[in-house]
Amino acid sequence: MAEYKIFTDTCADLPPELYKKHDIGTVCLTVNIEGKDQPGTIDYPMLEFYDKLRKGVMAKTSQVTEGAFREGFEPYLKAGVDILYLAFSSGLSATADGAKVVAKALMEEYPGRTVCVIDTLCASLGQGLFVLKCCEQKAKGLSLQGVADYATALIPNLVHIVVADDLHHLKRGGRISAAAAVAGSLLGVKPLIHMSEDGKLIPIGKERGMERGLNKLLDIMGERIKGFDNPYITICHADALADAQYVAKEAKRRYGIKNAIIYYIGPVIGAHTGPGTVAFFFVGDHR
Repeated sequence: MAEYKIFTDTCADLPPELYKKHDIGTVCLTVNIEGKDQPGTIDYPMLEFYDKLRKGVMAKTSQVTEGAFREGFEPYLKAGVDILYLAFSSGLSATADGAKVVAKALMEEYPGRTVCVIDTLCASLGQGLFVLKCCEQKAKGLSLQGVADYATALIPNLVHIVVADDLHHLKRGGRISAAAAVAGSLLGVKPLIHMSEDGKLIPIGKERGMERGLNKLLDIMGERIKGFDNPYITICHADALADAQYVAKEAKRRYGIKNAIIYYIGPVIGAHTGPGTVAFFFVGDHR
């Protein structure tokens, strides 16, 4: 079996130590804040980032460049190691499509080598959970193609559910109207969002207050998780740790979830959700 390395991009939002533990390669999307382009690295200063957003600083993002893909992949290809790249959702970024173009070119330049791109249709720690599960399959001895097949089968069952706090960031991203953002902020309305089958963020409801929003999504979790093995779930937050910990506690109490990986929503996705957002991810019967 040919040696291969699993790559993802830093939109997977895993804690830095897990990239090292599972030998996961990364490529970076770019964050532009205060007029400066910066790579959205795994050790990005998140507290500083969200503090700036709360003060009204706006951030923009851009996809992984061809140069970044080549810089990440080529050393392995030259060494005879194939690549399995688990990409940020094509419903939110052109990164996966760009990766496929680069992969085709690299395989022509390095005959006999494989660069396999999987559009995960996932984001943030949903993508992170997806990557971890693929790493587990690799550790069991599956080939690159075996893990790719596993990954493709997993996509429809990787559930993303989100409560947003800052409506003005959703307005800027076109998710809600300006009038709805103003009215919702005054009323304390929190939009409930999920990741659709085509990898897009879709509103599915709203609740008054964050606790009610989180509890509603925990109810949905109970409906979708039945019959599926979830030894752990992942939870991410935009500088809202207490809310993330509440989700972990309730998932354990209600559904017997034993472990939760909690980390920040990274700068690329946080630039669009704004501070205060909480999302959690698990394997269920449908998205």
